[in-house]
Amino acid sequence: MYRSIITPKETKLTIELPYEMVGKAVEVLAFEIEKKETPTEKPEDLPVGRRKRTFEEAIAFWDSMAVDMSNFKFNREEANER
Repeated sequence: MYRSIITPKETKLTIELPYEMVGKAVEVLAFEIEKKETPTEKPEDLPVGRRKRTFEEAIAFWDSMAVDMSNFKFNREEANER
């Protein structure tokens, strides 16, 4: 995959692709990228559910949701019973 974000100066545009793409079907998309608005609220003022979490908080969250499957035994016969 090749991705490049540019700001064209005129309506005509020439794209130089990597050599690996020569002879292959290539899709070209062009759309305007919306500018992100700067947040007006301070992160600490947001409710806990709306604020960004730190990496450590995210890991702790996923660890709390983990299910211990170490004692799980799959029984193929029981799964295929009708």
